[in-house]
Amino acid sequence: MLLFNELLSVPKLQLDDINFNNIFAIIKRIESEYFNINDEYSLSVIRNELHILTTHLLRIKAKDKQVSLEKKYLKAFIDFQDLVEKNARTTTRVKYYSTKMGISTKTLNTITRSIINKTAKEFVDEISTKQIKRLLLNTNLSIKEIAYKSGFEETTNFYKYFKRQTQTTPEKFRLEK
Repeated sequence: MLLFNELLSVPKLQLDDINFNNIFAIIKRIESEYFNINDEYSLSVIRNELHILTTHLLRIKAKDKQVSLEKKYLKAFIDFQDLVEKNARTTTRVKYYSTKMGISTKTLNTITRSIINKTAKEFVDEISTKQIKRLLLNTNLSIKEIAYKSGFEETTNFYKYFKRQTQTTPEKFRLEK
């Protein structure tokens, strides 16, 4: 989602009094629907209120020029980002993603460079490394289990990859954080 995509804009938003009151009113309606009314229509009402809420927030960000909705390759990049986030544990090969998107690796690099000024491979490695770090910090899985979950059949290849990306070993990273 554009609203909270840290690669495309600052994920926080400063609201003035008028916008705060408008957003707060929507949140209160959601709260009331969930806690007070809660009938067979509530789920639909809440969904629509959430849509209204996110649209208002996106409008505020767009007005403040905190998010650009007009970039040439924005949709393609968001599709790529979504694909990488879902598959980074399976593969870090750019060719896989370009094939899935039906474009060349050169075009994928053009898209990625135009939006975040990185190559597609740099972006894929960044997402993969973030996912590995989350597993290291938020689970008690062994390094071997994390290597396997991250798409590495050989633990030594996992170590090499992680060290190349972070300049530290998985154990040191886990201990230091």
